Amino acid sequence: MRMMSRIMLGGSVALALVGGFTVLEAPAQEKGDRVENPYYFDRKIREADLKDKTLRELSLVRNAIFARAGNKFRKQWLNDYFAQFAWYEPTGLDMSKVSKRDRENAAFVAEFEVGISRKELQATEANLLNLLKQKQITKTQWLELGLISRDLGRSVPAGSHSYWQKQQGQDVGKTWVDPFDPKSFDRILKVIHLGDYSRRDLRLLRNTIYARHGRAFKSDSLKQYFARQDWYKVDKNFQDSQLTEVDQKNLKLIMSVEQSIGGPLSEADHLNWFGEA
Repeated sequence: MRMMSRIMLGGSVALALVGGFTVLEAPAQEKGDRVENPYYFDRKIREADLKDKTLRELSLVRNAIFARAGNKFRKQWLNDYFAQFAWYEPTGLDMSKVSKRDRENAAFVAEFEVGISRKELQATEANLLNLLKQKQITKTQWLELGLISRDLGRSVPAGSHSYWQKQQGQDVGKTWVDPFDPKSFDRILKVIHLGDYSRRDLRLLRNTIYARHGRAFKSDSLKQYFARQDWYKVDKNFQDSQLTEVDQKNLKLIMSVEQSIGGPLSEADHLNWFGEA
């Protein structure tokens, strides 16, 4: 397997510092203090750097680039992770701080992520589901399970969201809706259901509505994503007229959220550099 051999069966995984991870220069006013950014590479990333990493770790490698440039993430777990470092100042993404190599590295990681096979994801999912069943899953592993569920087009396992809310002492009274479960689109979604989804996520969600009816996609990123979904079947006769009234309302909602955070993500940006988690 190219990934995830480090997850799983014994609780949380220690972070390994791999050759090539950089130590960032602190801002000039800090007089040369140095702080670690363990997922940032100051050289060209190679496949060997990524092959044993989880989806969570791959996301951190990709998003460390944008964290350095001041990006404030929509996903709270990314904000929480980078907030532990003194250098992280989420004042807004400054692309002048993202180098050509950074963009190339982000694109390479994104390409690696979409190349992970369904079989690999399912094997890791099975290990995590077993931990969840035994109530031995860590929060980091639960997050990993959520990322895998997204990529496989499945709902986060029943009860797991409430399980972690209870662990954190949070209210579990709200109905949990997982938009990455295609069955969620049988109902009209609300803004709260889209929560902290990134532009990348929203693009996938919007096109899930079409995929449920069998639309064939031309974009490489969408073809690769939906090829993993066991429910996806191409209908050569698909037409937009097959969309239901609920579909139309959900599309309108997703597009309005996309517009509120910078507009729909382009195919080039989806594949080449941008898109958190």
